[in-house]
Amino acid sequence: MILEIAKTVGLPLFVFDISSMDNTEFKKYIDIVEHLPGILLFEDIDSIFTGRDNLVKGRYGSLTFDFFINQLSGISSIRNKFIFFTTNYLEKLDPALIRPGRVDEIVEVKPLTLDEKKKLAGIFIEDDMAAVEKCVADGRDDTTAQFENRCTKIVLERIWKPSTG
Repeated sequence: MILEIAKTVGLPLFVFDISSMDNTEFKKYIDIVEHLPGILLFEDIDSIFTGRDNLVKGRYGSLTFDFFINQLSGISSIRNKFIFFTTNYLEKLDPALIRPGRVDEIVEVKPLTLDEKKKLAGIFIEDDMAAVEKCVADGRDDTTAQFENRCTKIVLERIWKPSTG
């Protein structure tokens, strides 16, 4: 979804893997993109911070929670960027991270309905309604990511299927 937003508004997407960064390295990368327009993405933030604890301690230290949030909205914070976090566990995040002013909008992406799965499968498998129906039936209990992978696999199998003849 975030990639599509970036494409639609014509901004570069900067994906940060902060799990392996310490404060110095994080600041270095933030400084690199400081004067560029763009979208910053921090995926699965709950796997880095639970509350204020960094769950991923690197060999040379780790990114501290206070440094991270001060870079987001402190005195010398990131300016003129759209910032996105993803999480599977909103309740694990410290309220200071997701407070109003730091996070303007929380969007819950719910599982796809069967009609939405049919529409998505139709985008992938546009020429074969029977294959779309089978994909939806087989993926009835899939998460959105699993279902997207199921559709992708069908398309790739069709592309890479050895020709007979």
